[in-house]
Amino acid sequence: MDGRFDDNWMATVCERLDAVFAAADAGFSRSAPQDPAPARLEPMLWETDAGSFLARYPDSGIRASYGEQWPPPCIDYWVEVTEASTHAVLSVEGWSAQIDPIPLTGAGEEDAVHIADALATVLGVDPAPRQAT
Repeated sequence: MDGRFDDNWMATVCERLDAVFAAADAGFSRSAPQDPAPARLEPMLWETDAGSFLARYPDSGIRASYGEQWPPPCIDYWVEVTEASTHAVLSVEGWSAQIDPIPLTGAGEEDAVHIADALATVLGVDPAPRQAT
C-alpha cells in the first residue's frame, strides 16, 4: 500500500463489521475477503439468504424491490474501497435510503468506527456490539 492506510486496515475493519453484521441476527457472513491480507485493500462483501433477511427485516422493502424475481440467491452488502480510495462506498439491499460515501483517514480503528456506524444505522443495531470472549 502507499502508506496512507494502516497495514492491518482490512483486518481491523472486517473484524468490526463482522460484529455489526452478527448483531443484525439475519444470518450474514463475510464472503470477501475470506482472510484479510495485511497491506492490501479490496472490496468487502457480506451475504445472507433472502428468507433470513426478510424474516429479520420484514419492513425493509426487500421483497418489493425484487418483484417477480423474488427470492434472489442472496442479499449482498458491499463496502467498496481501493488503494486510491478517499471514501468507502456502501451498497446495501433492503432500504431505499441513500448512504453518503464515508471519508477514510487510513487509520483502521477510526475508519472501522465510521463505517460500522453507517451500517449499524441501516441495520438498526448497536454500532459497537460486544464481542464474544
